[in-house]
Amino acid sequence: MSGVSTVTIDDDSNDDSNDDSSGNDNDDDCNSCTVEQLTEVLTACEDWFVDKLERNDNDLEDNFTGYDFNFTADGVVTVTAGMDSYSGTWEASGSGNNIQVVLTISGLSDFEDTWTLHEIELYNGESKVDMRINGEDRLRFKNGCTLGNFDGGQTTGEIDFNIFFASPENFSELSDDWNIVSYSATKIELIDESSDGEIDLLTFEKQ
Repeated sequence: MSGVSTVTIDDDSNDDSNDDSSGNDNDDDCNSCTVEQLTEVLTACEDWFVDKLERNDNDLEDNFTGYDFNFTADGVVTVTAGMDSYSGTWEASGSGNNIQVVLTISGLSDFEDTWTLHEIELYNGESKVDMRINGEDRLRFKNGCTLGNFDGGQTTGEIDFNIFFASPENFSELSDDWNIVSYSATKIELIDESSDGEIDLLTFEKQ
């Protein structure tokens, strides 16, 4: 059809979800997690919300309905809830199942602590970052933003960014099977390497 362009994303990943539904807090769900992956996931998506918050055997997530959390790569976290706003810091260190996340948010003492990263899950259009303290207290952030799937912080499938433009003709050079190099909330960087070794780069950026 003339004048119609189509952009499709094919995710050849495993559809099995790992939500730690067994309730076994001692499962090693983050063997391959890194601070870099955690930072990429948290900063690529906006407006995280509290999916679970358990402190001292009390379920507190309902107290924070409508609270949006935003993280930056330089360690700043901002929280908005209606007309109220809070600011603080976050810092992560370590590797694998021993990544420590320090949250400091003035006015939100239920979140302030040193948490251990338990799981990073990107599945079926949702992102979850699950953290624990001594296998008892729990904090899980959730988001409806994701590009790709992780299983314990490790990519479970290769992500192809397939682009096809029926017209105009000068867009035909963009029609290809691209691989994602990096992504954020405002930019996607793609690469394509031909059989003869020629490399093409393509960047989409949100204004």
